[in-house]
Amino acid sequence: MSADTDPYTPRLDDRVCVDSRLGTVRYYGPIAGLSGDWIGVEWDNPAWGKHSGEVDGHSYFTCRVPGSGSFIRRTKLTRRFSFLEALRNRYTEFGVAEHDVKMTFDRSTTIIETVGWDKINKQQSQLDQLRIVGLDLQNIARADPAGEIARVAPASFPDAFVHLQQIGLTNTQMSWSQTCILGRSLPQLTSLMLGGNGITTLDTDAQTTCELFPRLATLSLDNNRLTQWDDIACLAQLPCLSQLYLNDNQICSLSGIGEGFARLSHLYLQKNRLESEAEFDHLHRLPALHTLALQENPLTNRMGIEQFRIMIIARLGHIVVYNGSKIDKTERDNAERYYLNRLAAEVPLEHGGEVEERLRRFPRYSLLCEKHGPPNEPRPQASNKLQDRLLNVTIALQHARDGESIKVVNRRILGASLVRNLKNILQRVFHVPAHQQRIYRLTKASDEDTMLWIELDNDMHEVRFYQIESGDTLVVMPIHAE
Repeated sequence: MSADTDPYTPRLDDRVCVDSRLGTVRYYGPIAGLSGDWIGVEWDNPAWGKHSGEVDGHSYFTCRVPGSGSFIRRTKLTRRFSFLEALRNRYTEFGVAEHDVKMTFDRSTTIIETVGWDKINKQQSQLDQLRIVGLDLQNIARADPAGEIARVAPASFPDAFVHLQQIGLTNTQMSWSQTCILGRSLPQLTSLMLGGNGITTLDTDAQTTCELFPRLATLSLDNNRLTQWDDIACLAQLPCLSQLYLNDNQICSLSGIGEGFARLSHLYLQKNRLESEAEFDHLHRLPALHTLALQENPLTNRMGIEQFRIMIIARLGHIVVYNGSKIDKTERDNAERYYLNRLAAEVPLEHGGEVEERLRRFPRYSLLCEKHGPPNEPRPQASNKLQDRLLNVTIALQHARDGESIKVVNRRILGASLVRNLKNILQRVFHVPAHQQRIYRLTKASDEDTMLWIELDNDMHEVRFYQIESGDTLVVMPIHAE
């Protein structure tokens, strides 16, 4: 039967599949100037779209993500069914009775008998007795009217899922409100996966959410369209929530973190849009937070992986595991001391009021000063003579941190010069292009056995910003060698 004579007629919000691409029907009907009826589809992957439902300036449908729609002919579609239609097709609609062979053994005699599929058909046709249903690859487009499934298969409802603890609904386009309807039948649910569903907010209140998911411990909202912490505020009072996955969203603000999330110990925020150091201070309000992942946020890329890690460790004293790596006491002490000194260099004590500014930028400033002592304040220049402003340093070229130095030179550099200018000088010394250099200052950690590698990570900062003094060692590493 061709698609044009097929009795299946697309309905709004039907799920469709074209060449393995999933989408949702947003329009079905004519398009001005074109023959026949067309189906407007919003694709799950916006990259598959061509427009947002417009043709020649006329809008036929809208998309949640601009540019994720296109029009297709019915001939592109495979026959689609509702849940109950697929159930009946799979378990009650058999053609001409076929035969199977059953072999039994009675002592030394082998008996062969045929078993008609009509017997199996009769048994399976009793939908109200089904206990296990498999409908994968059955082209299901939609659910059925409320209560219809329970009427047809009453033995499966309402207690079919009372013991279910884990459910995965990734890439199903299930909204949060639809998930909450399902949640009423899942009282034992501990793990819920809702990734890739285009969710923009969780629009229930905290009390309702607690009633629906009293045992929920793990929730994945990866690859959705959340933009701020307020979008998930209703989760704050969940009594068992300990792991929350928010990777690959569009979150740019954490300021909505308030009271609640008492047991949240694992938080994953990779591939979001966090750009300010101050945003991460809000994570202090999560009292049980233990494990944190933040790779591939804009600030991570701008600061560099090492500097970003130092910043997070210094700002969040209660984190134990960061980006999969455990933080030991030595690393924490070194990061906190370095960050104090960096802040002192950024906000030098000159005119009064600088301590308040340091506290504004870094709320843990006073606490860490009590723990480690005050930072090393930048020393004022005692002389304007050039020779008094030059720093005598050793500079080595290495291809790996644990490798041998390829070339070592002693140079006098101007503390007030920019890192960019230093790279240009070293380009002539080591024949490594300036844009391929990473320069590190080596300094001993508090345990005197560990060397800290502090990257000169901003070409527009002065060299002295990184607390470089005469006698220090700098290491140049080509980027391609790391």
